Amino acid sequence: MKSRHRLMLEPVLSSVARARGLVGDLAARHGFDPDVASDATLVVSELVTNAVLHARTSVYVAVGIEEATVRIEVTDASEMPVSMPSAPAAIDPVGDAFDEPEAPDLDDLIDALGTTGRGMELVASIAERWGVTPNVAGGKTVWAEMGLHLATPDAPVPRRARAGAAAGTGAASPPDQPGAAEASDGGLGVRLVAVPVRLIVDANRNFDDTIRELQVIALSDDADARVSELARTATRLLDDFGSSRSGGGDAVRRAQERGDRLVDLHLVVGAEASEHVRTLDSILSAVAAARATGKLLAMAPSPEILAFRLWYRDELLRQLGGGPARPCPFPAARPSAGNRPTGTLSERRRRLLAALRGGVAEATDPAAVAARSLERVCADTGAAFANLMLVEPDGLNVSSIHRLGYTPDEPNGRRYRVSEDNPVSEAVRTAEPIVLRTPDERMTRYPRLVPSRPIAFNRTAVWVPLGDAAPAAGVLVVGFARARDFNDRDLHYLLEVARVIHLRLVEVGGEPFRS
Repeated sequence: MKSRHRLMLEPVLSSVARARGLVGDLAARHGFDPDVASDATLVVSELVTNAVLHARTSVYVAVGIEEATVRIEVTDASEMPVSMPSAPAAIDPVGDAFDEPEAPDLDDLIDALGTTGRGMELVASIAERWGVTPNVAGGKTVWAEMGLHLATPDAPVPRRARAGAAAGTGAASPPDQPGAAEASDGGLGVRLVAVPVRLIVDANRNFDDTIRELQVIALSDDADARVSELARTATRLLDDFGSSRSGGGDAVRRAQERGDRLVDLHLVVGAEASEHVRTLDSILSAVAAARATGKLLAMAPSPEILAFRLWYRDELLRQLGGGPARPCPFPAARPSAGNRPTGTLSERRRRLLAALRGGVAEATDPAAVAARSLERVCADTGAAFANLMLVEPDGLNVSSIHRLGYTPDEPNGRRYRVSEDNPVSEAVRTAEPIVLRTPDERMTRYPRLVPSRPIAFNRTAVWVPLGDAAPAAGVLVVGFARARDFNDRDLHYLLEVARVIHLRLVEVGGEPFRS
């Protein structure tokens, strides 16, 4: 090693900050690559935190630097094995997803954290190489290396880059099932439809990181009593929160292995599940309050994660109350911005809307409404093809009632599962319009979308939901032969067109799904 630096630490909370300080000073002194510096700081924090929590012996930190490579070694005298990263637990069809064990003592609480492998999961995702070496005199050394790809350009791509490159898309398509129903063991079956895998993973990671910090704080002699109690209570619910824990872990793992972006989760919960869900909600509120006072430093969940947790809670309670399953209203990929523009319409477009209202007013059934609507839409906008699709009574499928510009034998645009990863299904699930201006953009956003003649020969296409509330009652699909700069005024107009069509469908009894 060109340079090697050592530090002896006591098994106390402040040692984590000292280790971070050592790496930060070395990064500034030796001119680390910014990404390597950030990675090294995170890794030393996790390794020292693990040693403080589990080993409870003196901790030795060594940082070696050679060219662009940084090697971190954390040594302790404990024989306790390192908790390796593992896949989420498999589905337990018998257990109650919301059972609450008795309150653990501090040792049990720390051991429970060790079984999650969260610290080493983060290290494994960041470091390019890492491992555990037994020491001759007892104990072990956990080491990790970063920056190898900078020192040796021909080396394999770093782990994080490989993980990002391997991330795929797709949707699980399990058989149709109702919402909450009595399971074979007497529990209640709950189905969560088309849940984005990214939200499950992010919500669970944020929850685990928060609990991890709570448990570290609980080790301190001057820990706030309320925060310590919150740590104990939250730990009891660790396996009750998050879709990958409450009966859906195996489904999430398989979805990740396939590269799917969406997954259907089938949960089995007990009779007291509603009470447990509300208890979990109060725990998360208490965590948010503690974070707001500065007593917790773990990153707050994003607004989208907060909204996802609220949906998860409300969907469980709604199905437990006898309601049917409804799809998750969040997009498979992280949204960039809202898609519902507002504004005023030109005089010409107001006249076109008035003509559309007059035309559909003469239609007395859904098929006639669809036929008249699509004829007007194609004539008024110059669209090369159009399709009107409605959600079926089961709420799990969407099918076409009329389409123009398709060949009679064209299979696409006829029927889809609401849980599929395509623009039709997503517009229904989220009740947000989708605009894709080129075929390449379409295939990039939906890589598993099967090419069809309209996709191959039409450029810009728009999927407009029928209705403002998720899930939408259906979707109006409009495609154009040439690529065009589809602006907010154009989208605002098509949203008004869809509103006219939707209102008339409701009047003639053509909205099949609304719980």
